[in-house]
Amino acid sequence: MSFKAVAWAWDQSPGGPPGRKWVLTGIAQYADENGFCFPSQPKLAGRVGMSLRALRDHLDDLESGGYIQRKRRFRPDGTRTTDAMWLNLSMPPATFPLEETSCGPSIYEGFGDDDCDDQPAISASGKKQPPAISASGKKGALPPAENAGHEPVIEPIKNKKKVNARASALGFNLETGKFSGITPQLTQLWSDAYPALDLLREINRAGAWLVANPANAKSNYKRFLTNWFARAQDRAPRAAGHGSGPRSTDWAQERADTIAGLTGRKPTYERTDDAFDVEARLVD
Repeated sequence: MSFKAVAWAWDQSPGGPPGRKWVLTGIAQYADENGFCFPSQPKLAGRVGMSLRALRDHLDDLESGGYIQRKRRFRPDGTRTTDAMWLNLSMPPATFPLEETSCGPSIYEGFGDDDCDDQPAISASGKKQPPAISASGKKGALPPAENAGHEPVIEPIKNKKKVNARASALGFNLETGKFSGITPQLTQLWSDAYPALDLLREINRAGAWLVANPANAKSNYKRFLTNWFARAQDRAPRAAGHGSGPRSTDWAQERADTIAGLTGRKPTYERTDDAFDVEARLVD
């Protein structure tokens, strides 16, 4: 393969469908410095990815256009072999339409005006910068913008609700068996909602249960403790003034609203077989 032949083929514009130039470039892959080669048509068709009929049409067009010359070759026994082909390396390179567009004269005296790559760069501040010139006088890479490497750091906007939720989330240490993040406000809320309980005792009991059941780790310990207190309240003796009878509807609704406020769920109410016993259930 000759790089000279490949470069020549790349600079040509034989017209027609794109496959025609692709065939010309494929021939150049086999050519020597003089543009001579003799690849078989099946091999060339396989290289350029087309049928033999399409390849032969392109070869005829390239030959009629003066890009190649072909000559039949024969074996000593008189049978045909591959054709000899020559690339017309004397044909000048084509002028492509996109290369005719000029970027216009440069506003900087002494810099070229015939190459888009030589035009001054525009920095982030809107100022134009001339292209860099090396010690040899050749134009090189453009100099970095004024604020290159000093771009302002933009912090992502965080969801305040998620941040606050994480900040107020309760935690649990399985090694010490202690909860973290229980605030005085939360303790007061639980005390008002479950007056029959010794909260400290129930919190310790809940921690002991978690230590004994490590596989039952919770993702929301506030909800876990609230449900724990609710069950403990149901088992606790009735407070004075409530009597020993069934609970009232208002008490059950108040309990459900309290649980909903702690867990963020929507409360619903459902009567059981006891017409006076209203259980509060929470649904997502």
